[in-house]
Amino acid sequence: MFCPSCGKKLVTPMKFCMYCGYQFPQPLLEHMEQELGVHFEHTPAPL
Repeated sequence: MFCPSCGKKLVTPMKFCMYCGYQFPQPLLEHMEQELGVHFEHTPAPL
């Protein structure tokens, strides 16, 4: 998957981009869960 903010490729499904810190919105996370067959813990990312 790619970060919609900075465009870098993310190797693991995450809730935010490890390069630019962009936090993915909830609908995008749910779409990724269905596409990748994984389940995210829906908690805010630690700052």
